[in-house]
Amino acid sequence: MQTLHESGEFHLILKERIQRQARLYDYTERIRLHSSMLRHEAGDTAWQALVQTVNRLPLPTLLIERLLPPKTLIESDEPVNHVVGILRRNHAIVRMLNE
Repeated sequence: MQTLHESGEFHLILKERIQRQARLYDYTERIRLHSSMLRHEAGDTAWQALVQTVNRLPLPTLLIERLLPPKTLIESDEPVNHVVGILRRNHAIVRMLNE
């Protein structure tokens, strides 16, 4: 987890999902955590706050927001593999929350 920030900055966004009607939801952002807060030097306070909030919300929604500069993809020899690698690294976050 601590090395994910080094491969590119991202935000973990936790939203509360509130059902208004059948299959119609409102989303309210509760926490936005920058990837630098996952580093060892930052401690685990921010991560613990995220985990505790996930446990308290009845319908939590987690978004991983990562901006990829178009130039990076254009200049990459294999842009699809680059994106797939990023998605695989994101699975580490989801696994940690599910465990």
